[in-house]
Amino acid sequence: MSIKVGLGTRTSCTPLSDDFSRDLVLNTIRQAGGGGSATVDYFNMLNVTSKMFKQLIDNPKSTNAGWNVTEDNNGLPLYYLLETDGNGDNHYVELQTTDLNVDSSNNVSPNDTTQDINGTVYNGIGTVTMTVGYKNTPFSTISWWLGVLGGTSIALKGLMPVISSCLRSIAAQISVQLEKLVANIVGSSAAEIEAAIQEGSAEADVAIAEEAGVEVAEIGAAELALGALSFVGIGLVVAAAFIVIALFVLHDSSQRVRFWNLTSYKALWTLWFFEGQMTTGPVQFNDDGSIKNYIPLPPVERTSPVPGAKPTNQAHYGDFNFDSASETHGIGYAMQIQLVDPKDDGDVKYTCTLMYDIPFVGDNSTTVTFNAVDNLEDFYFNNEGTNKSTKQSASTSDGKINATTTYDYLSGQHVKPGLDGSDGNEAYYYQSVIILEQTDLK
Repeated sequence: MSIKVGLGTRTSCTPLSDDFSRDLVLNTIRQAGGGGSATVDYFNMLNVTSKMFKQLIDNPKSTNAGWNVTEDNNGLPLYYLLETDGNGDNHYVELQTTDLNVDSSNNVSPNDTTQDINGTVYNGIGTVTMTVGYKNTPFSTISWWLGVLGGTSIALKGLMPVISSCLRSIAAQISVQLEKLVANIVGSSAAEIEAAIQEGSAEADVAIAEEAGVEVAEIGAAELALGALSFVGIGLVVAAAFIVIALFVLHDSSQRVRFWNLTSYKALWTLWFFEGQMTTGPVQFNDDGSIKNYIPLPPVERTSPVPGAKPTNQAHYGDFNFDSASETHGIGYAMQIQLVDPKDDGDVKYTCTLMYDIPFVGDNSTTVTFNAVDNLEDFYFNNEGTNKSTKQSASTSDGKINATTTYDYLSGQHVKPGLDGSDGNEAYYYQSVIILEQTDLK
């Protein structure tokens, strides 16, 4: 009897440990918030990841599509990439099945979840997981609900061929779609990059279903309208933060920003531009490159990545790339962030406003505040050029939320990371973190 596998809900997050004071990811973020060399060190660590993605981009048609392959504890394939940095720390990408309930007789029992995938109900048995991390600690995890037809235990031996085929196809599609993205990204507009990611996302699902003989949940029109992507599509977004900064620079001023929401509130945000443009970020673009929809950052919460998976503490970040609008202009914008009740967008708890000013001539500046700001344009011009420092911070009046904005450098040309992890060309390239952290987060 053939075994039919279904792939359903997909999500992404950054897993956290139960001890927030000692958590490696959180403490790495906090250190990055020091600005200057601390921000440099943080992005140097992240940029090692681009070297691993380059291995996939260069080898989509090789035997394992650029991946290394070993076996997990259940004898199932584990696809991985590994790179060691100058400090001797390991950076890795892993693709594997997790959360399988394998008993002493090597049978896999369904968990208590079901999903309707394209009109057929499947019973959950585990999760397909892609993890990007360092020092044996994940900082980005993508999860895909895995189910089978039938509600009884299934011999692991019988599942192995279909799960192995499924993982092989997913691994290949990640490489194939990354190669296509790189080929299409140079000289493209922000809207065209978004369209390329969406196209790769859809193509991957079709290919996985056909190649591995699995049922892949279709993304509905309502989800697509909100920018929903497939498992591979989410992976393309994670990789795009590294790819775009290396390949997509229309002009000689650019900024990479990682925004962390380390609060128990959902973060709604908007932008006002004085000059420059966003090339990638957690948004949906109009055809002319203007922003159509802003995608909120979820709160820190303890939940299962997908139904049936082991609950974990989860945080979320947004990656942004900004570019100057011409060779004689800089980058300047203001951002307003509303922290709202996760279940009620209208219940605003705190409002944070910040600005970044990367002028064509002169030092960079940044400002952040929790004071009332009604007009982002006025706020920008009132603070433009005021705080020329690599770090600014502010706190709410009750002391419960801290906000930090940073730069790695205030002026000059700096080496941009190459896609292969090597040094690229020099440019007016700056890296920044925005951190909103709740002091009593548990």
